[in-house]
Amino acid sequence: MSILWGRYADKTSFANMLEKCSIILGLGVICATLATPGNGKIMFSLYYGLSIFGFKIYAQQAVSAISLLFIVIMILYTKFVIKKLY
Repeated sequence: MSILWGRYADKTSFANMLEKCSIILGLGVICATLATPGNGKIMFSLYYGLSIFGFKIYAQQAVSAISLLFIVIMILYTKFVIKKLY
């Protein structure tokens, strides 16, 4: 798989490859954020529930949501800063 991403980066740019990989990573984090003990039993073997606005929020969901925020910031930085340099 890394060979395919390397070829893609060589043909376009490293910034394009980084942006696409970040988007794929973000999709995975969205799945982790939306997982609940009913559909994500492996992720929630140890969990602690907290209620915010009537919704039960688990630690894994909160950490995944924060990770998603950082991934979106990384994608925007790549798109608007790094790509403008080249």
